[in-house]
Amino acid sequence: MRCAILTGAGQDFCRGADLRERKAMDSEQRLRQRRAFDRTLYTLRSMRRPIFAAVNGIAVGGGSEFAQSCDFIIAAENASFCQPEALVGISAGGGSTWFLPRQLSPGHAMYQLMTGEPVSAQDAYRMGMVVRLCPPAELMNIALEIAEKIARSGPTALAAAKLAVREGLGVPMEHGMIINLESHWRSVLHPDRAEGVKAWNEMREPNFKDPDR
Repeated sequence: MRCAILTGAGQDFCRGADLRERKAMDSEQRLRQRRAFDRTLYTLRSMRRPIFAAVNGIAVGGGSEFAQSCDFIIAAENASFCQPEALVGISAGGGSTWFLPRQLSPGHAMYQLMTGEPVSAQDAYRMGMVVRLCPPAELMNIALEIAEKIARSGPTALAAAKLAVREGLGVPMEHGMIINLESHWRSVLHPDRAEGVKAWNEMREPNFKDPDR
């Protein structure tokens, strides 16, 4: 796998937890569900390969946090995002208190978390949470085009760049430069670099090998 797309199977991306279902659950069942949710989000965050969200409708609560946990978000023009947890007495627990201040401004993040108001795809794009808006009927075609473009790049270089971005967030500049150089040299010394340069000079598509892990 060179790139993954996370999207909703139906008309919406993900509406979050089913509170009616939780009403009938005991504390052990709720804890088991919470742990499964946390493992899923951890898997998304820790993936070395590129993964992005194609949000095709409503993304609420944990559903919005699924999208936030990916490398970036594209969205249909009719999509929306919402963190309504505080309205039912819960603090958001899937990572939005960390992701939103970095994807938006701290003030916009606090507004979302405190009011629970939905944010349209247009506003999310304007604020930087979404990187591309798409007509609803074209969302997956555009997502596949993006994935194919990413898949043509060196997988080791992509993994190194992804790691550098994630580890460099919030650290002092010179520390960030060290992380940047470590990822750079990891790719420079890899066989993919020789293949990439050779393919460029021969005006052909490079034949990158999949990483061992």
